[in-house]
Amino acid sequence: MNATLFSLIAVTVGFAALIAWVYWPSRKNRLEALGEIPLDSDSDVKKEANQ
Repeated sequence: MNATLFSLIAVTVGFAALIAWVYWPSRKNRLEALGEIPLDSDSDVKKEANQ
């Protein structure tokens, strides 16, 4: 096995592990909460601008 094939396999396995970790069902609530941060902070900026 040469270095190129080993690197391809290592990156593919690492990427698959990362995707599985992020989208694991027990992390769903946290992932959704983090996805709402840009929407929440936008309303905070509007409140500060009106003061």
